[in-house]
Amino acid sequence: MYNLTMNRIINWGGNMKQFKFKKTAVILGAILTIAIIALITLGRGSVMTAVTSMGKQTKLSGEKIQSGLVVSLGDYIYFPNPSDNNKIYKVKADGTGKDKISNDSASYLVLADKWIYYANNSDGFKLYKIKVDGTGRAKITDDGVKYINVSVSGIYYSNIKDEGKLYHVGFNGKGNKKISDESASYINVVGNSIIYRNGALKIVKINSDGTGRTVIQEEKVSFAKADNDGKIYCGVQSDNRSIYSVNQNGGPSAKVFKTSTFYAEPLREWIYFTDNEKDNHNTYYSYIYRVKKDGTDLQRLSVEAVEEFCIHKDIIVYRQLGSNGNIYTMNLDGTQRKALNGKTVANSVTEICRELKDKIDFDITDNKMAEAYKKAKEVLAVIIKPGMSELEKELSIHDYLVKNVKYDHQVIDALNQNFVMNLDSHDAYNVLINGKGVCDGYAWTTKLMLGMCGIDSEVIIGTGKTKDETKKESRTIYHAWNTVKIDGQYYQLDVTWDENIYEQLNTNCYKYFNVSDDIMAKDHEWSEGYYTKCTSTKYNFFNNIVAATRDRSIVYYSNESDNYKLYRINIDGSEKKKINENKSLYMDVSEGWIYYSDYEDGGALYKMSTDGKNKTKLCSEWCINIEVKDGFVEYVNHDSKQKCKIKI
Repeated sequence: MYNLTMNRIINWGGNMKQFKFKKTAVILGAILTIAIIALITLGRGSVMTAVTSMGKQTKLSGEKIQSGLVVSLGDYIYFPNPSDNNKIYKVKADGTGKDKISNDSASYLVLADKWIYYANNSDGFKLYKIKVDGTGRAKITDDGVKYINVSVSGIYYSNIKDEGKLYHVGFNGKGNKKISDESASYINVVGNSIIYRNGALKIVKINSDGTGRTVIQEEKVSFAKADNDGKIYCGVQSDNRSIYSVNQNGGPSAKVFKTSTFYAEPLREWIYFTDNEKDNHNTYYSYIYRVKKDGTDLQRLSVEAVEEFCIHKDIIVYRQLGSNGNIYTMNLDGTQRKALNGKTVANSVTEICRELKDKIDFDITDNKMAEAYKKAKEVLAVIIKPGMSELEKELSIHDYLVKNVKYDHQVIDALNQNFVMNLDSHDAYNVLINGKGVCDGYAWTTKLMLGMCGIDSEVIIGTGKTKDETKKESRTIYHAWNTVKIDGQYYQLDVTWDENIYEQLNTNCYKYFNVSDDIMAKDHEWSEGYYTKCTSTKYNFFNNIVAATRDRSIVYYSNESDNYKLYRINIDGSEKKKINENKSLYMDVSEGWIYYSDYEDGGALYKMSTDGKNKTKLCSEWCINIEVKDGFVEYVNHDSKQKCKIKI
């Protein structure tokens, strides 16, 4: 059995909208007759339907007939390389043996008997052929082609020069003939019949000679895909493009699954399809799903938005949405994601984190993203120590960003005055290179650095409730933060708001570190059904830690729930202990000693050992912003605002 897949262009209300997807078909060998699945090819801008063609063997051996985003023969996969203007390349499944076999920009690949047939984008989409070894390149017809499909007698296609009408031509370019006087898309060759979607978006069946036209689906459809189970699967537009099935000989249609898809591809007991999801910016993206033919067991397979996909030899091949156009493969259950091209281009935080997780080699071609990534590597090399747990790594990244990045208030002031400045503050570049950012800049940088440490996270877009000091009332603002997966559990993390408290106290804050949804929902709002739920309460104790310092796995902090008295606790929540009865807001720890301001003594600077003993007064000034640095305790005199230091 060979899975055959193809591409398509969708005629939608008279406008050509390109949705590149693919389909599946099968080649069955018999003693006297050969059942050849004729498929539809896809290229950059059109979709074809794979179908079954039965008849005498006249032109093809029937052993290797494929179409789709990729085709293969032996150990090699052949594909239009998006990193080289869609020129035809070959590569082995393990990523070795990569070589260019044609300088033509190609689409609608079909492989039959060691020949690749394709639309030559470099020559007006005219139909060409070339051998798999790169020899024998020749033009078959001067017609511009799309919706390519293959049968034993030759090639079926939609003729761009003749309003998309259905044509047939022999493999040698002879016998060019119009089959239908109406435009045709999603062409399926089934036995001696052709099933296609016409210009009125209805499913039509005709004999291969153009006679016996019958409408087998009156409803307008977004696609039509024949399967070897005797049915055609389609998206019914009156039901928001939900998936329906109809018998290939006509009859009533049956609803399979409620969705909103422009393309689906059946394979055995499953239907694979794309469904559009809307993000918080009201932008729609297509992801790959599958559902059983009885409408049960819905599964999302792709982690990134896709531009087109096909099923090929029991793997899913898809092109990532976006200018990079990376081509990936994955198993039918969505596992084992790999880059077909060996190396990809990753120019966003999301892309970089995905490639790192799947151990896919990548290049960064965007200069600013490359600088940000380089800086992140340098920082992580310093703050991440061997043997650190996931939690310790997360804390180190959190602390670095809180201490070294300042909130860019000018950006918010500009927005409040209806003009925008310094858009870099919204991304990882300005945060890491210039030390400034706003909420989404913090969130994307957090995701990047966590991903570089092998820790999964996502960016949440929502709102936050803050207090307007001028009006003495709360207000709702647009906001961004993270969820993070630590030791198999998900938690909420808002580095930005912890940094805002750090700005006021100049000491670490963990109020929004690894809390549950219930805690975060007190002053944050988000679309709960769109993001991962965070139900674990294991680290909710951090919500009481407003002023703190950390010595790797131990946090020393002012306990907000106990009048800001000085406590210590392990980062896993164990061995919580009060070590000082006095109120303390500013502190730092170094080499077994805690340096802190004692608010029971007017904010005077003290030190004591980390077990709470050997308390010693260092000065009587009201000390704030305490930091141990280079053998000195540095602080700011609250009254004079002068920076001071005492040698340890």
